[in-house]
Amino acid sequence: MVEWIGAASGLGCALIWACDSIMLKTQMTKLDALMLNLIRCCFASLFFLLLLPLFGQVDRLFTTPPLSLFLLLLSVFFSLAIGDTLYYQSMALLGVSKSLPLSSTYPLFTLLLATLFLEEPFTWRLGVGAVLVIAGIYPLSIPPRALPSSPALLPSALHRKGVLFALLASLCWSLSIILLKVSLLDLDTITANALRMPAATCILALLASLSQKKDPYLRVYDKRLFLILALSGALSTGIGSLLYLTALRYAGAAKAAIFSATSPLFGAPLSLLILKEELTWPIVLGILLTVLGIWLVL
Repeated sequence: MVEWIGAASGLGCALIWACDSIMLKTQMTKLDALMLNLIRCCFASLFFLLLLPLFGQVDRLFTTPPLSLFLLLLSVFFSLAIGDTLYYQSMALLGVSKSLPLSSTYPLFTLLLATLFLEEPFTWRLGVGAVLVIAGIYPLSIPPRALPSSPALLPSALHRKGVLFALLASLCWSLSIILLKVSLLDLDTITANALRMPAATCILALLASLSQKKDPYLRVYDKRLFLILALSGALSTGIGSLLYLTALRYAGAAKAAIFSATSPLFGAPLSLLILKEELTWPIVLGILLTVLGIWLVL
């Protein structure tokens, strides 16, 4: 029963994240990635701070062990503040059908880091899976050839930049998982998120204040945009994070990672149907190889 809870939570998280990517892709022209992520985290913080009293766990905010709190805040820096922002930059450059599978390689990085720092065993499945993941990344990383009748395509330099952002986001999420796995030994999922989201909001607010781009502040007063970001914050950053930590607790780090990595299976078809993005056979092959490789690794 416990494993089913973990599996359902992980798959539900993957579906929510895929839908969120599709929803936010339509807003990338209105707001830069940093401000977009900041506003989402503000709504997610409000969501968890309102949820916390309902479960009678307000006192847990003040009794968290210092080491667990430090690791939790460090995981926020790598995941929500840096990783998510890099991912949205990649999504703006590449589109959901490419950025989502590329960034979903984070279970591979997670196991490699766990092998190095947590002394988890390196198996043949890890080696074969690593080869398949790299093989899957290759067709996703090649800029498409321009056709005479096609519109102007993304320059190769910007394409490579988008790929780099997606892979760096994947690495940041992996570091966050390693830190989060340790911190959850002393924290429940709701309290952990009630601490993570306000911390992420503060970090993103600091980064936004240091940013040279001042014009995004002048363009955020859009009711429709705020409604979409509020929904994104509550569903993806809120419920999605809650489901992921639930999967991490009940299914374990490996299974939680593989379940959440199934987002491309939802995201690529959705991007084809809703955003009208091109879904070519190389992209399909890349998605299948990446997901298969991650499954073998885990």
